[in-house]
Amino acid sequence: MWPRRPQLWAATLCVALAIAQDAWALSRAKAMANAAPYVNTSITVTLNNVDPAIAPCYSGQPKTKYGAKLQPGSYNGIPYSYGNNDNAAAVPGFLAEGLGAGSSDSLFFRNSSCVLNSITGIDCSRLLSRAWEIIPPISTTQLADNNGSIALGVGGAWAVKVGDAFNKRGSHVVLFTSTVSGGLFDSRECTGNVAYGRCVDRFERSYAGVEIQGYHPWVSVKLKDDPAADVVGFSVELAGDSAMARWLTLRERDTESFILCRGPTQDGPFSPVSDPIPAQGGPASGASYEYMDKSYPGGTIFYQLREIESNGRELLQGRAAPTRVRARAASGPGK
Repeated sequence: MWPRRPQLWAATLCVALAIAQDAWALSRAKAMANAAPYVNTSITVTLNNVDPAIAPCYSGQPKTKYGAKLQPGSYNGIPYSYGNNDNAAAVPGFLAEGLGAGSSDSLFFRNSSCVLNSITGIDCSRLLSRAWEIIPPISTTQLADNNGSIALGVGGAWAVKVGDAFNKRGSHVVLFTSTVSGGLFDSRECTGNVAYGRCVDRFERSYAGVEIQGYHPWVSVKLKDDPAADVVGFSVELAGDSAMARWLTLRERDTESFILCRGPTQDGPFSPVSDPIPAQGGPASGASYEYMDKSYPGGTIFYQLREIESNGRELLQGRAAPTRVRARAASGPGK
């Protein structure tokens, strides 16, 4: 029988440490998706959840601490409840059962027989903890001990990105969504503010305002920037004496080019085997790519795909562990 060619290993993320970090990391899009149910869940608040008349043992006081701010009605966003950490999906059912909407202070929430009852909702720091996947959840006073600070940007503008946070120690924290004109930004937050009393997508906060009020910008050490290109199906196969790399993108927002790299071990070192391969897709569409590594030396080789963005940032693409590709046995006379 003819000898088999040594195995060729292909990987999108070829460095073991990078693979481990990638599994632990959290994309900014995922962080915001984690927070989305808390501002989008539909709830119905009735008099039974907030009406002081149903709590005669506390005549003249609302049934919940923030009950005056969340009146009966239908809303998107679960109640702000200081110290509480309910899952968004469970809150509508809890409200239907008659739980209080608006505070974790049970002294303010008793049923018609003056018996202590429960409340439902979530507070600002628990929303952040769920968004950043921090277990157990942290408070606004603990935030600085668990995450890395980010500095003010050039000209005094905050150097923040979607999924970062503005935190005021011992008071309040909000998730940054996007910058709007005139020194304003949008946020996602759970707030007891008189205008809300629940979790909301809040519009047009002022950069200057949060700075004056003592807020500080923070980013979770788990957060990583989302790549400009959505790459799927990266693979490398033997093609004669060469190695053919193929990949597909679903969309490319700010991608300038791709570079194929090769290394002798899973830990590298890696060196480019291609010149920059110009991006062919766009913000609403992707493209398919292939590159023939004609200098493939044989033996066990690791590949990785790098994306170069228009701002010069270079990222490893993909999330898969190394995938083994076995060459076919050669055929010959009488075989």
